[in-house]
Amino acid sequence: KKKEMKTIAELYSQGSSDFRDSLISHEDRLEISSPVVDIIAPQNYNVHKKAGPSFLFIFDLSYNSIAHSFAQIAASSVLSIVNEISDDTYISLITIDDKLTIFDFKKNNRTTYPELEPEILKDELTTHVCKLKDESGCCKNRFISVLKEIQNIKIDISKASKRKVKSGNCIGSAFEVVPHILKDIGGIVMAFIFGTCDVGPRAVSERSKDEMVNENILLHMPKTDKSAFYGGIARLYARSMISLHLFAASKEKEFIDLPVIGIPCGLTGGRCHFFGGFDPLFHFSEIHREIYRTLTTKYFWDATLRLRTSSSLTIGRIHANC
Repeated sequence: KKKEMKTIAELYSQGSSDFRDSLISHEDRLEISSPVVDIIAPQNYNVHKKAGPSFLFIFDLSYNSIAHSFAQIAASSVLSIVNEISDDTYISLITIDDKLTIFDFKKNNRTTYPELEPEILKDELTTHVCKLKDESGCCKNRFISVLKEIQNIKIDISKASKRKVKSGNCIGSAFEVVPHILKDIGGIVMAFIFGTCDVGPRAVSERSKDEMVNENILLHMPKTDKSAFYGGIARLYARSMISLHLFAASKEKEFIDLPVIGIPCGLTGGRCHFFGGFDPLFHFSEIHREIYRTLTTKYFWDATLRLRTSSSLTIGRIHANC
């Protein structure tokens, strides 16, 4: 009679009052006799009970982003892929220019924060992340509606030229509220920005003339409080199971300080895409390809990894988003 193969859980659950009776031979040890063994960690191994598929989108709606059709192209690409995203995916969205707007698809409203001071944002921040297919069945339609709104947004250049228009964005302030929105969930942040990040208390400091002509210095993060914020937010993202995928574009010969704002990408397992001298016709297919790849990649959303080491070893740095 062929011996019935038991699972590891069954083998190790064969308790006995006599320890010798509970010993298992090497032939019955699946982790030794089998080339591949799948071990599913119990639920209590995951400290984030709500962890699962999650995407948070940040769209830059500043003047330059809209005038160059960058935000519209990004929204159009996301819109074309919505039906390929699992209905169990958590969805949230932020728009930025010289202020910050957070969308609540569950309550069907949006809240704009013109004051970007950290204390104000922390005290007033109210948002609910909802699944693409919620109980009411409205979240997906509302999400699509906002994407279409961004896709079709236009600027009246004649009116804009008559008044002073702020061309930068407040991406730093948006980065700061992300951990509050994705608390206990984590996920992937897809940020689409155009031009300089020079608005709000988290604006990136201007580089000196000496730095701008020395590439070796330019590629290092300057030792300023504003730059240190981006290093701190990167470590916070890593602890909060958040990965940043940055899509940055600029005008011809415009400088974006990616060595600073791109730090969270490198320390959270994300990617940084740069489209210098942005041309809608030339870059459209490349942007769409990278957005599609980011949204449809098979991620280990609820994976748990525990490393056990001897007391003589110390983990000095975690380079991941887990």
